[in-house]
Amino acid sequence: MNTPSRFHINLEDEVVRGALVVHHGAVLEPVPRVAPATPVPPPTPTKATEAEKEIKAITPWQKATREVATVTAGMGTAVALGKVTGPLFMANVFTFGLAGLIGYRVVWGVAPALHSPLMSVTNAISGESHPW
Repeated sequence: MNTPSRFHINLEDEVVRGALVVHHGAVLEPVPRVAPATPVPPPTPTKATEAEKEIKAITPWQKATREVATVTAGMGTAVALGKVTGPLFMANVFTFGLAGLIGYRVVWGVAPALHSPLMSVTNAISGESHPW
């Protein structure tokens, strides 16, 4: 059963070679691991570079102003979109927006310890709903 191979398998490539266990009926030896090179230490920072990297914190007033401007721009966009389009489109846009916000809050509110069990149940439920 020696049929000619239609694919070229590069045994010199470490990724391909690491994925193969048997090739043409012969068991291949494990790939030797290459030790990583020693990392080069980062250059020592000077006073000039430290001054450039200094991060200035924003004040509570600036933070509140930015939040208000963002909400105002979003609501203004929604009103402008409502004036241009019809009520059916806007109902769909608001439903989609609310679903997105609620979904975001629900997903990010899950504790990391609960994520895997919840996802396994979700996958099991969605897998059972298909007729095939």
